Amino acid sequence: AMASMEDQLKVAVIGAGFLGARIISEMLLLGNQVAVYDSRLSKAKNPQETLNETIAEALGECNELKLLHLACMSPPEKSLWKPLPDQKQRQAQACSSIAQAAKHAHLVIEAVPDRLDIKCKVFAEALQEARPGCLLATNTLSLSLKSIQEAVRYELGGVKLPASLKPRVVGLRFLSPVVFIPFVEVTLTAEQEKGPDKEDLLQMLSKWGKNCFICDIEGSVEADERSSIRLARERLRLDTQTAQRRQTTEAELRGLLQQGKVPAAVVDFRE
Repeated sequence: AMASMEDQLKVAVIGAGFLGARIISEMLLLGNQVAVYDSRLSKAKNPQETLNETIAEALGECNELKLLHLACMSPPEKSLWKPLPDQKQRQAQACSSIAQAAKHAHLVIEAVPDRLDIKCKVFAEALQEARPGCLLATNTLSLSLKSIQEAVRYELGGVKLPASLKPRVVGLRFLSPVVFIPFVEVTLTAEQEKGPDKEDLLQMLSKWGKNCFICDIEGSVEADERSSIRLARERLRLDTQTAQRRQTTEAELRGLLQQGKVPAAVVDFRE
């Protein structure tokens, strides 16, 4: 388990496409230190400027819905974003490799194609620079956590890892449209359900004020029960109108938190 939960978490996001850009934006909105690697981004003439513009576009969508105003944050100006007057500019760091992005990370989030060979390579490279106890979050809906964990170990080949660096792969899915959505889906193995992986992940989510739905415990569900789990998971999907209501409420709550005006009952609920 991670020794302690620091004030500012370092989050590495691998992949800055449609989903990745919104995860990056949400991580910045929540005050994390964010580093990013994307293969297409790395080929850009100015990767940092291109990433800044990508995130400014995603935040611009929030601004059109008045979410930044409700959260007491300023919108980005061109590609620069200083959301609060008494704080420095927030910017995700564009990195030239997965290892660089994952250096000292508490959490590595992959937003890459849903292929085992790609995901295991991402996590294997990330592990070489990530801090001990780093959590590896996958958004897969089709691959088992155990298969990814085993593939990562295989990818590392002869590299002997201490227990603190063995792959702690958890399922973590951000519900669309990601930003200002106060809950996520989590998948764990039966072993993780009883151990520190669950504890560390829930502590991290709690720090961000996010609730979670644990959708599946791998190894503890019979095959004929999986259809009911899939049905329950589909019910969590948000239509556009419901998502916007959730976003508005969450933005208002973050704004109140920023001003120190949240009633104790609301703080208790969020915690």
